Amino acid sequence: MVVGGSGVKIGLYTKCPMVNPYLVFGEAHYASSICEELSQIPGVQSARCYDPYLRPHTKLDVMIHMNDTVPIPELAKKNILYLQNGYWEGMDAALMRLRPAGYDGYMFISKKLLDLHECQGYKGIYLPFGVDTKIFNPKIKKSKYDYEVSYAGNDIKGEIHTERYLLQPAMKYNFGLFGNWTQKNFAPISKGRLNYQELPFLYSSTTINLNFTMHDQVNWGAMTDRPFQVMACKGFLISDYVPGMEKELENCMIVTEGDLDIVEKIDYYLSRPKERKEIAEYGYQYVLNHATLQARVKTLYSYLQEIV
Repeated sequence: MVVGGSGVKIGLYTKCPMVNPYLVFGEAHYASSICEELSQIPGVQSARCYDPYLRPHTKLDVMIHMNDTVPIPELAKKNILYLQNGYWEGMDAALMRLRPAGYDGYMFISKKLLDLHECQGYKGIYLPFGVDTKIFNPKIKKSKYDYEVSYAGNDIKGEIHTERYLLQPAMKYNFGLFGNWTQKNFAPISKGRLNYQELPFLYSSTTINLNFTMHDQVNWGAMTDRPFQVMACKGFLISDYVPGMEKELENCMIVTEGDLDIVEKIDYYLSRPKERKEIAEYGYQYVLNHATLQARVKTLYSYLQEIV
């Protein structure tokens, strides 16, 4: 759709200020990649990231809210909520709380939440995470990331849940932990936050990458971006179980229940490089065929044409 004969102007709005790279979180990086892809589409005049301190000088056609920020009428004609975070109150409760803000469209990483949304008389689309393969792709291994097991993230998922998936690996293996950590069992061993551009090297170099998901997102069958990023780097992945993803990600990763189960699976796959390579290759091909950012942005742009 062409607006005013010059193309549609799109913004992606995040909570976190983007002036300090050390304070930029995952959704801001993801928003930047989406903007880059949108900018390549004919009919898009501009696609840029904004935050509470960086706002457009002229009114946009549409603003996509990457967090639970409310529409600001003077910034955009239309506003879309992209509910792609988990909440302690529950993603469904967060949605009910946010709807009165008056969004013109909704996008979800959970099919289950979209179904609920539509059953309540609203419209929206399913838009799972995609991988920016210009950033996340197989890299030459770096010796400084030559861990048996690694995890890059933070401790917002709760102490009990975190220990279920990370405590045994941290105690038993050559373990690389990255991110901002305050929990007593992990803060002393964390190597700090890893530069976003270094993540692909970690995923490509470590023998076994771990992932586990916030309980709320598990409840809603919402897969986060990390598994797709690891697979895009041909990294071998052991992750928790996210309902609804069984068929889609079959043979792409190994699923664990945590605790002793994760130790058994780590032990098994550390000694089986051929099996690791086959599974990692399957995951890599899945991403290339089904989960690239380019494919997701095409779906996004089609939806924007309905909204604007």
